[in-house]
Formats: sequence, structure tokens, C-alpha cells
Amino acid sequence: MPCDPTALQNAVAAAPSGETLVLAAGCIYSIVTPATPEDALPVIAKALTIVGRGATIQRSPQATANFRIIEVQSPGNLTLTAVTIAKGHTLRDFGAPP
Repeated sequence: MPCDPTALQNAVAAAPSGETLVLAAGCIYSIVTPATPEDALPVIAKALTIVGRGATIQRSPQATANFRIIEVQSPGNLTLTAVTIAKGHTLRDFGAPP
């Protein structure tokens, strides 16, 4: 996967259930424009694995909106390996019902 946040957003959206996405080693995917009003990446409602190879997915300092990085909804199942998720923000308490 190229070191490009838009390519990452598109790959997550297009990935079939059970897919493994392999990120560019050491890349910082710094997201300015979220995929949804609340989420940097499209909402994950499928089985998906992201292999980071030391990459980081984060909200860009240039982003004007606050948004979380990843949201997993039923029946989704996300496996992350060797990836850092950073600088996300949500308006709700973690784990609190909407």
C-alpha cells in the first residue's frame, strides 16, 4: 500500500471481508480529511487485518475537524499488527453507548 492516506481510506472501503492490508513500512498516514464526519477511515463492519510494518495512522495536525481514527461496528472484526493509532478524538466517552 502506498504511503498515502487517501489510498488507505480507499483500500479499507474496497477491501472484501477477510482481506489483509499491508501498509508501507514506517509510513505516517496523516489524515486531514476524514472518510466520515466522525472517522478517519471508513467504518469497519467486516473482518479486516491491517499489517502496519511500523506505520502510524493518525489525525493530521492540519485537520480542522476532530475525529476518531477507527470505528468497528458489528459484525466487524479488526486485527492490527505493528501499527500505531494516534491523535484521534471522539466526542463520546470510550465504551459509552451513543
